[in-house]
Amino acid sequence: MKKRYFFMIFVFLLVIGFVFFHSIQSYLFKASFDNNKEVAIEAKAVSFDELYLNAFQQMKLAQQLESSTKYSLVAEEVRDGYEKTNETLHFLKEHPNIKSIKVELPITRYKDKDNIIEFISGKGKIIEVLINDEWVEYNAPE
Repeated sequence: MKKRYFFMIFVFLLVIGFVFFHSIQSYLFKASFDNNKEVAIEAKAVSFDELYLNAFQQMKLAQQLESSTKYSLVAEEVRDGYEKTNETLHFLKEHPNIKSIKVELPITRYKDKDNIIEFISGKGKIIEVLINDEWVEYNAPE
C-alpha cells in the first residue's frame, strides 16, 4: 500500500515537472544570468530620433528574446526598460522646443557564454536640455 502511494506521488511530481519544465528552466537560466548582471548609469546626449531608434531596437530585442526559453525572463526586463524609455520619448514629444537632452540612463548588461545582452533598463534622469542651441540645466517638477 505504501509503495502505491509513493508511486502515485512520484508520478504526480513527474507530471508537474513536465508541465512546468519550461518555466522552471527559464527561472534557472535567469538565476544564472543574474550572477553576471551589471547595471551602470551612463550619461548620454540624445535627440528624439536617436532615443526613438534605440527604443525601437530594444523593442525588437525584447521580441527576439521572448521567443527563447533561455532568455524569456530577461525579455521581460528588456520590455520594461523599453516602456520606461517611452516615458522619456513622451517628454521630448511634448516639448518640441527641446532639440536634445543629456540624460543619465541605467544600462543593464547580461553576460552569457553565448553573448552579451545590453539594454536601457529605466526611465533615466534628464539633467540638461538643449534649447536654442544652448544647454540648460533641467529641474524636473516634483
